[in-house]
Amino acid sequence: MKKALLLVAALGVAFAQQAKPEDVIKEQCAKAKVVAELWHGFTGGAPKAALENLVVEFNKAQQGRCVRPVPQGGYRDLSTKIKAAFAAGKVPTMAQAFENNIALYLEAKALLPIESLGVKLQGVNLTFLNAVRFGGVVYGVPFNKSIQVLYYNKDLLKKHGVPVPATLEEFVAAAKKLSRAEGGPVYWFQPDASTFAYFFFNLGGSYLKDGKLVLNSKEAVEALTLLQNGVKEGWAKPITSGYINQNLGSGPYAFSVDTSAGYTYYLRAAKFDLGVATLPGR
Repeated sequence: MKKALLLVAALGVAFAQQAKPEDVIKEQCAKAKVVAELWHGFTGGAPKAALENLVVEFNKAQQGRCVRPVPQGGYRDLSTKIKAAFAAGKVPTMAQAFENNIALYLEAKALLPIESLGVKLQGVNLTFLNAVRFGGVVYGVPFNKSIQVLYYNKDLLKKHGVPVPATLEEFVAAAKKLSRAEGGPVYWFQPDASTFAYFFFNLGGSYLKDGKLVLNSKEAVEALTLLQNGVKEGWAKPITSGYINQNLGSGPYAFSVDTSAGYTYYLRAAKFDLGVATLPGR
């Protein structure tokens, strides 16, 4: 018994002495002659930890060079700070960004072609490369990717005998039924481009046709009208402060369409049996 206790104590000391990745990086960069900042939008959890662990291993393989991750808040904060950095003429060496933001950064003449840095792109999935290819030139590399999924309240659906919707029509019908039963909107959404895109593409819309922008279409009007009517009719609730998961508990909730990267945050915030499903389609 005494040996077991001594072993546990020894392990406890070992774990306590294990340095955090961010502290290791700080020490690595203090010794480096060249430090490259990497701005990112990971605020914590597994994504931030994974990035820092990758950076630690990368820095170990370098001589006199170091990458230093610098969190800039959420993705919106990150984008705002990058634009401000352009204006100030003090940009980071690298930054995480959505693909569509690259067009703005190109206008600011702030990007270098990836291959000009000696990076070999053979074997990289073309789907990801084409998303950051402008004029035949690649300006970014795949960094992290998530998909939209349907989060739902299993308990609420079970209570009212509503199956998980498989089509957009079933989704709207379920949201209306549950909202009437619960006395408040049960489909929560953030009024942003991702929410619009889900409905827009589901209704057959497309941003481009024959190389031309065709966003001003009947599908776009239909998508926005659907959301607008949802709010007017009382089955849809726009979340304008914080993330959706941060608002759970402030009213009846049945559905939201959100990033798969938010799963752990939803799971932590939900006081009900959380379900995840593929998006209702056409």
